[in-house]
Amino acid sequence: MHTLATSAAAFGGTDVRAAARIALGETPELPVLPALADRGIGADSIGRTAAFLVDLPVDTSPRAWKLSDTRGRAARRAADFLDRDLDAMEEQFELARGAVVDGASASPSRGVRVEVCGPWTLAAKLELPGGRPALSDSGARKDVAESLREGLRALAGRIYSRLGVPVRFVLEEPLLWHIAAGAVPAPSEFDPVAAVPAERLATALSRFAAGLRADSTEGIFAAVPCRGDEGPAPRWGVLTEPPAGEPRLDGIVVPAEHLLPWSGRPAHSGTHGWADGESDPQAFALLDVLGTFISDGGRAEIHRPHLLQGLRQEAPRTADEAEAVAAQLVRLIDRLAIEHPAAVNALSLGAGAEDIAGTTAHAARALAAVRHVAEVLPRVAS
Repeated sequence: MHTLATSAAAFGGTDVRAAARIALGETPELPVLPALADRGIGADSIGRTAAFLVDLPVDTSPRAWKLSDTRGRAARRAADFLDRDLDAMEEQFELARGAVVDGASASPSRGVRVEVCGPWTLAAKLELPGGRPALSDSGARKDVAESLREGLRALAGRIYSRLGVPVRFVLEEPLLWHIAAGAVPAPSEFDPVAAVPAERLATALSRFAAGLRADSTEGIFAAVPCRGDEGPAPRWGVLTEPPAGEPRLDGIVVPAEHLLPWSGRPAHSGTHGWADGESDPQAFALLDVLGTFISDGGRAEIHRPHLLQGLRQEAPRTADEAEAVAAQLVRLIDRLAIEHPAAVNALSLGAGAEDIAGTTAHAARALAAVRHVAEVLPRVAS
C-alpha cells in the first residue's frame, strides 16, 4: 500500500525558487508546480491559465481578462511568469537528481501536479469584446476549451521533456455549480447568462480530459467546488458520472472539511462546528459519491486531512499526531465501505492553499506534515 503526498499550488510570497524547493523537497513523489499570485497581474489563476491558450490572444479590461485581437502586455507577463516557474522547477529537479542522502539518491518523482482553471470556469471569467462572458457564446466557449486543451497538451510535453516526469492536471472549476444554475454574473441583470445543463457540463469535461490524456500525463483530476452556507446545489454527477459511453475523469480533489457534516455558521458568530444526523445532506451526499467513485476505480486527493479531527485542528507536528490523523482517514475509509488496500492506493493527501499561503517556513511545515501522514497511513490501515 502506498499513498502519495502533494500540495495545492497557491504558495504565498513572490520567491518561486523557494516555493519549488519546498514542493520538491517535502513532497518529492508528486511536487506541485507553484503558482504565486502575490506577484500580481498575470500570476492570478485566470491570467496564468490564459498563458496556456494557443492562438487565442487575451488582454485585460478594467474589470477582467478578455479575449482580444492581439496578446496584451498582461498576457505576455503571464507567459513570462510561467517560463520562470518551469525554470525554477527544472533547477530543483536537477539539484535533486544530483543529491545523495545517506548514500542513496533522492526519491524519484512520479509526476508533477499542475493546477489550472478548468474550461467552464475559464469561459465564465473571460470576457468577449462586448463585455459578456465567453460562456454566453457557444462558439467562443468551444474555442476557449479547444485552445486550452491544446495548450495544456503542449505544457505536458514541455514538462515531460524537461523534467522527465508526467503531469497530473487538476482542473479548478469553482463556478461549476453556478454555471449549472444559471447564476454566473452578467453585465446586465436584464440579459443573464443562460444555465448550462448538467449533462452538457459532464460531457464536455469528460471529453476535455480525454483529449488531454497522453504518455506525458499522469492523470486528469477535477477539484470539487468549495461549498458554503448558501449557493447553488451541487451536481456531483458532473464530476463523477459522465453520460453513457463517455470516459470518466481520473480523479477528484476534495477538501477534508467537505467530508464531515457541519452545523453552519450562526447568524452572529464566526465559528461553526460539527453536526450529526441529516442536518448537512451535502456532506453525506459527497461521502457516498466519493465511495462509489473510488470503488469504481477512480482516485482522490484529500486536502487538509488534519481537519477530519475538527475544523480548529492544526496540521500534525509529531509522529503521534500524524498517526492520529491517519487513524481518522482509516475511519473515513471504513465509512466509504472500501477495502483498506484499495483505498490507500487510490488516495493522495495534500496540503491546502490555506496551509501554504504564509511564509516559506510555514509552507514547509505544512507539506512535511501531510507527507508524514501519507507515510504512516499504509501502516495504520494495515
